[in-house]
Amino acid sequence: MATLIELSDDITTTGCSLTIVDYDVVFHLCRKGIWVGSRCQQRQRVVLSYEHDPEVLYVGWSINGTTVLDPGYGTFTPPWGAPAPGTPDVTYETGVDSFAHRIALRVEPGTPAREVQVRVLYRGPAEASQPAHLGPGTTVSLNGVAVHWPKVKLQEERRCWENLLNLLRRYVKVRRPGPGDPVERALERVQNPEDMVVLAAARAVAELDPKADAELIEQYGREVSALVTRLTLGHMPGEIAERPK
Repeated sequence: MATLIELSDDITTTGCSLTIVDYDVVFHLCRKGIWVGSRCQQRQRVVLSYEHDPEVLYVGWSINGTTVLDPGYGTFTPPWGAPAPGTPDVTYETGVDSFAHRIALRVEPGTPAREVQVRVLYRGPAEASQPAHLGPGTTVSLNGVAVHWPKVKLQEERRCWENLLNLLRRYVKVRRPGPGDPVERALERVQNPEDMVVLAAARAVAELDPKADAELIEQYGREVSALVTRLTLGHMPGEIAERPK
C-alpha cells in the first residue's frame, strides 16, 4: 500500500539568546506573568517520501496547490532548491537522493513559523497522456526560530488549553487534539486581538444562565464556530504516516 511518510526532520541550532516576555502586558490566551526562556535561531529541513513499492508509479508533487514536479515529465530542482510557491521564504528540493518520490522543505535561521501544504501527484505507466492523480497530502510546519520555555510553564499552558477547548466544545465541534495537532496549533497561533478575545470569551459565556441568556449563548456559538472553522481551514487532514523508527 502506498504511504506518505515523514522521512526526516533535521534541526540545526545556530545560536541562542535570553528572551523575557511579560504576558500580563502582551496578551496571550494561556500565558500569564513573566516568562523567561531561550530564543534560538535554527535551520530546519523536513523530508517527505511517498513509499509506493511494489506499485510502479511516476511521482510528482504540488506545493500550496501549484505543481512543482509533474509526474513523469518534470525536472528536479538544483541541489540548493527553489522558493516554494506561495511561501517564498521556504525552500523546496525535488529529487532528494535522486528519487522523484522524495521532497525536502527547509527554512533558514530566523525565518518565522511557516506552514506549507504538500500533496503527492502520480501517474501509472500507461497514463502518460492523462492528468495526474491526486495522492495524499499534508501540512508541513517549519520554523527558523524556536523559543524554549521552562517545562513547568508549558505544563501550565497545556492545562489551560485543555480547559479552554473543553469550554469551546460546548459551542462548536472541536475534535480532541493531541500535542501539536493542527487544531491546537491553529488556535495557539492566533495573532489577531479580536480573534483572541472571541476565544477567551468562552470562559465568560460559560457563566451565563442557559435559559435567561439562551439567545446570547447561541449567538456566541455561531461566532466562535465560524472562527474555529476559519482558523483550521488551511490544514490538510492527517494523511501522513509516522516516521519509520
